[in-house]
Amino acid sequence: MLGTLQQRHKRQDVEQPPLSPRKTTTTTPNKGANAIALLALVFFASAAPVATQLVRRPDGTYPFEVVDVVLRAEILKLCIAATCLAFELRGLSATERRERAPTPTTKGLLLTLAVGAGYQALNILGGFAMRVLDDPTLFAVIVQSKVVWTGVLGVYAFGRRLSSARVFSLVLVAAGAAVCAAPKPNTDASKVRTRITGCLLAGGAALLSAVLTVACEAVVKRGRASLHWQNLQLYVVGILVTASTLSQPPSLTMMSYAMGSLIVLEACKGLAISLVLKRTDAVVKTLATSLSIPGVAVMERLVVPGVAPMALPMLLGGCAVVLAITAYHEGPDGRDKPFLAAALGLTLFGAASLAVDAGWPRRELLGSDSPPPD
Repeated sequence: MLGTLQQRHKRQDVEQPPLSPRKTTTTTPNKGANAIALLALVFFASAAPVATQLVRRPDGTYPFEVVDVVLRAEILKLCIAATCLAFELRGLSATERRERAPTPTTKGLLLTLAVGAGYQALNILGGFAMRVLDDPTLFAVIVQSKVVWTGVLGVYAFGRRLSSARVFSLVLVAAGAAVCAAPKPNTDASKVRTRITGCLLAGGAALLSAVLTVACEAVVKRGRASLHWQNLQLYVVGILVTASTLSQPPSLTMMSYAMGSLIVLEACKGLAISLVLKRTDAVVKTLATSLSIPGVAVMERLVVPGVAPMALPMLLGGCAVVLAITAYHEGPDGRDKPFLAAALGLTLFGAASLAVDAGWPRRELLGSDSPPPD
């Protein structure tokens, strides 16, 4: 009996830390911090492509290897995560340190390795699907379905509940982002088999992106381990996988201000993604990255010289994304209906603008031999 009571007392001592004030301050007061993390993710996800466009040469090449930038960004993230982890563990007891930085298990290491290798496979699959499909509009439409896939997979992986209104808002986010990202469509229907193959590859890239996002959320939220400790494992795997794709060893003499700025932006974007996944969920992270599509268009107008005015479909699609995300967060109590209706209307209007811009109504009415409008 005494031994049983001692075991219960020890068990209670072990279970006491979650009830301490240090552990209970992570509820509603963190809404402001969550909003700041989301805004940071949208900003860095918008700024990184714009900065890449600024350093690109007129012939379409870059003054450095793009994979080299990704590798150096992973190393910078690793250094930042290690510094933050050392600062977090400073002053903690040995028990708390083991809780914040536990010894990785075989299952955890395999999951981390799968996520790191999966993202590299996603980059390869996305680029290959884009070349095979040869239709930026279809590619954008199919790939943006990852928003819906992420919500569905989150239901099965974490037991989340999504109302029909929230599912519809996710569909509108995907549709609005596709309209916003789609340039003038490719209406050449001569290569039907190639287009079908490209559509299947793009759909596989969208599904793989959703699976990796949900898996990454599982990695950063497993147990009571520190976010920085989880990031350390992800970044080590990312460095190993990215280094294996380099065509030549990186050189320290090739560093420039442009390359340095890209490295910082890519690193900050990766850190913001992990922070958003830790504080919220995979759906919110995917919504934030979808919001970066109109963010890139706005930032291009402000920074890149000689950019054409924002097209009407891009403007309509960007507004639809914002309204659909607002509807997702308003909840299914009726306040989301005006936002859903407005997002649906803007999405349909933007899709119709894309169709008119492609010239297909004129070709259908006047015949297939008629030239499309300029």
